[in-house]
Amino acid sequence: MTILSYKSKRSLTNFREVFNCADLIEANKTFDSQHTADIHNYSLYVKQGEFGVVKQPTQLKYIGSGEATTCHIVILQDKQHVGVVHLDSPECVVTEMPRFIQKFEDVVDCYVVGGFLDDNEISVSISKELFKFFELSDKIFNICLWKSLEFNTRLGVNDLNFPICTDVAYDIHNSIVCKANFLTHGPYLALRSRIIPILEQYTNIYDTVSNAMTIPYAHFVREPSWKKLVTLTDSHILQHCSTSPHCEPASFCDDIRANFAFRGVQNSTDIYPEEGTSLKFVLSSCGEWTQER
Repeated sequence: MTILSYKSKRSLTNFREVFNCADLIEANKTFDSQHTADIHNYSLYVKQGEFGVVKQPTQLKYIGSGEATTCHIVILQDKQHVGVVHLDSPECVVTEMPRFIQKFEDVVDCYVVGGFLDDNEISVSISKELFKFFELSDKIFNICLWKSLEFNTRLGVNDLNFPICTDVAYDIHNSIVCKANFLTHGPYLALRSRIIPILEQYTNIYDTVSNAMTIPYAHFVREPSWKKLVTLTDSHILQHCSTSPHCEPASFCDDIRANFAFRGVQNSTDIYPEEGTSLKFVLSSCGEWTQER
C-alpha cells in the first residue's frame, strides 16, 4: 500500500493529512480557478451507481459524472486507461471499488470530487472508507485532487452548508480534470437507474473491447402502482429520495418522477431486443451515442 500526494510524493498515512497537505491545498485552488466545461458530444456520463473505464486512445473527449452532493466521484488514470465511478455510500466503496480498479496498472493517479460537510456526516463516512480502501489496496494511488469535505464546502442560504462542486469530468485529450456542465447524460437514463437494484451491483457501462457504451440486460416487469408516485410533491420527493435535500439541482425531482414513470409502464421486453442481450451504443460521426442494431 502507498498513498502519495502527487507532486511532492509525500506519503499520506492518515486521512486528516489530506487536508493539511500543501500540494492538495494548492490543487484545490487550481481546480476552483478553472472554467466550467460545457459537455455534450463525445462524452461518457457515469451516473450514480455506475462506473466506466475507457482505454486510450479513444474518440471520447470527456468522461465524468455529476450531481454528487454527499456522493463521491472518483477518477483514476494510468498510462492506458481513465475511469470514473460514482460512489453513494461507504458500503459501495467496499463492494464496488475492487471491481472498478481491475483494469488499472499498479500505479494510478487519483482525483476525488464530491461530498461536503453535511449534517448527517454521510460524506465523511464515504471519504474515510475510500481512504481506507486506498490504504489496503496493493496499488499505489497518487492523490492529485481531493475536492471533498472542508475542501468542498461553502456556507449558503439559511447558514446551511452546500457543496462547492458536484459535477466533474476528465478532459481526455488535454489530460486534465475540470468542473463540468453536462448537457446530456447519455441514452436510457431511467433504464440505467432501474437495473442497478436488480443487478445488485454497480453497472459497468463501457466495454473497452468494442469501444461501446453498454447497458447490461436485466429482467423486469411494469409495476403500475409506481405511476401514482409521479404526483408526489417536490418536498416529499426531496425528503425521501435525497441525502441532502437543500442541495439538489432543479432537475432532481423531475428526474425521480421520470424513474417512477418508467418503472410503472415499462417491461424489459419493451426495450431489450432479446433476453440476456445488453444494449450497445457507439459514437456517431458527430459524437452522439447511437444504438447498435
